[in-house]
Amino acid sequence: VQYQVLKNNLHVGPAGKQKIVLHTADDIHLINLDDILFLEAKGSYTNFVTKTSGQLLISKRLSEFVFMEQDSQFFRCH
Repeated sequence: VQYQVLKNNLHVGPAGKQKIVLHTADDIHLINLDDILFLEAKGSYTNFVTKTSGQLLISKRLSEFVFMEQDSQFFRCH
């Protein structure tokens, strides 16, 4: 699944939908970046709040998702 998402994201044009693979304790989620409302740090975890999947608690620090700030709608508010 991750390989296919990476392959698709490398070939996506400006109007295309980029995706991210998120691992929760129970499942693996394939989320469009456009569906992410915001990310919230929770200690060693990151809470993703999305339009379609609600809240997803990921066992990675917020700093590991800094790549999402580059060339996207995301920015770090503080």
